[in-house]
Amino acid sequence: MTNIKNYLKIIGREVKAAFTENKYIILIIAAIFIITALIGFFFAANLQTLMNPVVQTFQQRISSGQVTLTTHSLYYNNVIATLTIYVGSLLMGVFGILAIIVNALLIGFYAAIYNAHNQIILYLLLILPHGIFEIPALVIASSGGFVMLAFIIKFLINLISPDYTYTEIFDPVYNQDKITLKETLKMSWRKNGKMFKQSIILLIVAVVLLMIAAFVEANITKPLAFTIFKYFFGSV
Repeated sequence: MTNIKNYLKIIGREVKAAFTENKYIILIIAAIFIITALIGFFFAANLQTLMNPVVQTFQQRISSGQVTLTTHSLYYNNVIATLTIYVGSLLMGVFGILAIIVNALLIGFYAAIYNAHNQIILYLLLILPHGIFEIPALVIASSGGFVMLAFIIKFLINLISPDYTYTEIFDPVYNQDKITLKETLKMSWRKNGKMFKQSIILLIVAVVLLMIAAFVEANITKPLAFTIFKYFFGSV
């Protein structure tokens, strides 16, 4: 029992470090998401040409059965989307940010449609129960991809210009010719390996959040939303 508690403490400490040491990346991506969602809402009329094909594709996937409102289907699709964002952020960041922007625009765009029909409260009820897990998961996954990108860049830089303070036996007179490639790899890993670990932690947290989001969306969101809406506003 003591060992389990110790492991949980270690896991908690590592997760906390992954978030606190990369908080600025997470906050920047969260800000991009929020601003883009607001753009999707306030400029929906100007974005129709851009967003209609995305909406139609999503609706076709639902009608064809590619996406169903089951925990397994939603989780599978959410994980694929999250991995796409993670890998996209890893690939110089551009594709990950684009995926975040598309998702945020879609949320804002749909909000504008519901608002035009005076049903913005219903829309929020249909989004928030699972969105409080799903949206942070997308932001965290993108952040994890950027952390991995930073790790790769710094790891390679330290292979080219080694930091000798990370050798097992530090010697100021060492030069690159006296250190093997294996030792240089070890040296760079000692200096930057923490970033790799934190990136994986962020990805795992995102996947866990998506698991919760998929269950909530498939089993709780819709009945809860309509029950609350009918209670306060009558029929939908």
